[in-house]
Amino acid sequence: MKAAFVVVNYNQSRITVGQVASIRFLENSDSLVAIVVVDNGSTPEDLAFLKNALADTPGVVIVPSETNLGYSGGMNLGLRYLKNHGIDCDYVIAGNNDILFDRDFLTVLASRAYPREAFVVVPDVITLTGRHQNPQRYTEEKTFRDRVLRWRMKNFFFFRVFEFLYARFGRKRAEARGRIVDPSRPVLERIALPIGALFVFTRGYLESCGTLEEIIFLWNEEPLLAEQVRRAGGEIWLDRNLRCLHFESVTVGKMTSRRMFRLYRESQRTVEAYLSGKLDLQHQPGFHDDSPVGDAARHHTQ
Repeated sequence: MKAAFVVVNYNQSRITVGQVASIRFLENSDSLVAIVVVDNGSTPEDLAFLKNALADTPGVVIVPSETNLGYSGGMNLGLRYLKNHGIDCDYVIAGNNDILFDRDFLTVLASRAYPREAFVVVPDVITLTGRHQNPQRYTEEKTFRDRVLRWRMKNFFFFRVFEFLYARFGRKRAEARGRIVDPSRPVLERIALPIGALFVFTRGYLESCGTLEEIIFLWNEEPLLAEQVRRAGGEIWLDRNLRCLHFESVTVGKMTSRRMFRLYRESQRTVEAYLSGKLDLQHQPGFHDDSPVGDAARHHTQ
């Protein structure tokens, strides 16, 4: 097995350096062909710390971007680096920098023979409170939660009301439900919608899709990925024997509620247009123009 990691950093070099160190201490680390650290437009000071801290780390390459490309854009920069430099991989593990992997992560991955149609595999992502984040949804059928989440984005007032009600009444229930895993469910199964914290891209995805659809800056990457994979004839699978710890919230901790609302609503509308087939991928505005996405991106703290 040949595996590579793509780690995205944005003004959190100390967290990123810690993740890289943990990756290098995984079992079966001789299967690693590269650890690509994408710096997503960090400050000069943060980038300098990152370069100094990783300067003597074997197998690590830093790929800087002058601007913050967003979540998908940052991962794509790493995926393109691997392809353009002829680094052949069976798996590319890409996602947040606030992930700590179980030490046997690569060992489990090497032991698997996933179905040919499994383009993306996602692990059992567990939060510090013990909540299992995968999957968001097992089937294609929309849930009551999906309808509520769509309703809250009608305007900023609804968004704020939902935030208050969730913090006051819903968070503890969601945490409690997330700690329970149905023992009757298989260890390995096909799912409809994963959490976006971490993706394991298989050779099938790398050859059929190559990169993520780069049409949103942040949020709603999961339905976009699920539809991209479906159109390419692939599937998303959950492997509960692949485990990792997710520290959460380091990505958007300093973003104001209004900017968060504007960015989320814009990404939601873009994804809905993509899912309905109404989106022209050749004529999408950049993230740094005068559109709501561009304005939010300029002020974004990942």
